[in-house]
Amino acid sequence: MTEPGTSPEAAELPADLTAALARAARASRLLLALDFDGSLAPLVPVPEDARMLPAAVPLLARLAAKPSIDLVLVSGRAGDSLAHCAEAPDGTRVVGSHGAQWGAIRVSPSGERSFEAAALELTDEEADLLERVTSAAEEIVARHPGASVEYKPAATVVHTRRATPEVAAAAEAATLAGPGQFAGVNVLAGKAVIELSVLHTTKGEALTRLIETTGATHAIYAGDDVTDEFAFQALASAPIKATTIKVGDGETSATFRVADPHALVAALAILAEADIS
Repeated sequence: MTEPGTSPEAAELPADLTAALARAARASRLLLALDFDGSLAPLVPVPEDARMLPAAVPLLARLAAKPSIDLVLVSGRAGDSLAHCAEAPDGTRVVGSHGAQWGAIRVSPSGERSFEAAALELTDEEADLLERVTSAAEEIVARHPGASVEYKPAATVVHTRRATPEVAAAAEAATLAGPGQFAGVNVLAGKAVIELSVLHTTKGEALTRLIETTGATHAIYAGDDVTDEFAFQALASAPIKATTIKVGDGETSATFRVADPHALVAALAILAEADIS
């Protein structure tokens, strides 16, 4: 039976996770770093259609307002795309493109959202490589119906979620065997997506940097994809306490697991309701 004042989702969270969140809430400086797609927002066929679960919006606002919490969205998305899709509070820090972009979400008085960050500058060699990678990816996508290309400041991404399983597998194989083999390209393969970056960054490196810059004494990270494993692994060896949460199925090095974005929102509600200064 659910205790009074406890949501059904919260009641279904593992007891050890609930206890870990309560301990994290008492940290003098808590880094709360969250993936977006598949974690705060359900996965959808068209990436730009993704939106956070409605219940997550007020929770993030409450958490961001707590002085002892540093809220950061850490995503494979480009910063401007994340600012558009994530209904996070003004000033929310953003690490986009797997650590290649650093900035913040800005919300104008009229409600318009933008990504505020220093321009990402590539060397001539990196720019030339990105052009070659983009051309090769476009050729692959043209041969595989349902596949599409996403353009980032330092990467080209091949999406296959809207393709049939057979076409998706063929497009992914061609991407890995083609531009994925170009010297200097960093390949990050996720769920129905392959990112080809000319910069070598990961979410793990981003979490290490965030710990250093925030002075966190405890870190929470939640994510659903294989690229989030870099963050889980980085926190496993971090010099501070950490709570890592895998969202959904699949092998993981995270300490805890929740079933889906709805369950992650229930976990965030525990933090939001905690007596944090």
